Amino acid sequence: MTKLRLLSVFFLLFSCSSNQLIGSWQFADVYDGEKQQISTLIQKGKISQYKTAVLTFHKDRSFSSMDDSGIYQKENNILKMKYNDLKDTVQMKITYISRDYLLLFSMTKNPKTWFYKKLNTKRYKE
Repeated sequence: MTKLRLLSVFFLLFSCSSNQLIGSWQFADVYDGEKQQISTLIQKGKISQYKTAVLTFHKDRSFSSMDDSGIYQKENNILKMKYNDLKDTVQMKITYISRDYLLLFSMTKNPKTWFYKKLNTKRYKE
C-alpha cells in the first residue's frame, strides 16, 4: 500500500512539472552562455533588440513557433524538440521554469540562453 502511495505522489509531481510547459511563451531576449537565475534578467521596461516571437507547447506534445511546428518530449530537465522541417532533434536544457518565466539553454558550439515570459492566454487571443 505504501509503494502505491509513493508511486501516485511521484506520478502527480512528474505530470505537474511536465504541464508547466503547456501554454504560450513570448520570447523576451537571448543571452550568451548558460543562465540559471531570472532575477538578473528581469528588467522593467527593457525592450529586446530581437523580433518578438511566441513559442506554444500543446497538451498533445506538439509545439508551434512562428512558421514552424513539430513535436516535443521532456525528459527531466532536457527538452527535445523535433521540428517538422528539420532532420535532427533540437535539445535544450530547461535551466529555469515557473508559471511566469522559462529559460532554455541551447547546448551547441555557440551556447545561448533563451528567455521567455508566459503569455496571458486571454490577452494573447484578443
